[in-house]
Order: sequence, then structure tokens, then C-alpha cells
Amino acid sequence: MEYENIITIRSDKRVGKPRVRDTRITVYDVLSWWLPVCQFKKLSKIFQN
Repeated sequence: MEYENIITIRSDKRVGKPRVRDTRITVYDVLSWWLPVCQFKKLSKIFQN
């Protein structure tokens, strides 16, 4: 799945922060909820390209 289909940036919504499409939830919000649960090593394995 392409991130462009999930993440949008609009200057009139949430001060231009990247958001989950059609919501007010920012990417920062999602990561701040998710990262404390995950370890850095797990994340690096997931996002290795």
C-alpha cells in the first residue's frame, strides 16, 4: 500500500501537518501512540527497504 493513499497534507487542516486521510489524526499522533509500545530494532526491521 502506498503511503500517498493514506497520508494527506492540507494547509487548512491541523496547521498543515501530515494527517491520516479524511481524519484529524496526525501522523505524529499515531507514532506517539505506537512508538512507546515498539522497540527501535523492531521498527528498523519493519521499515527496511
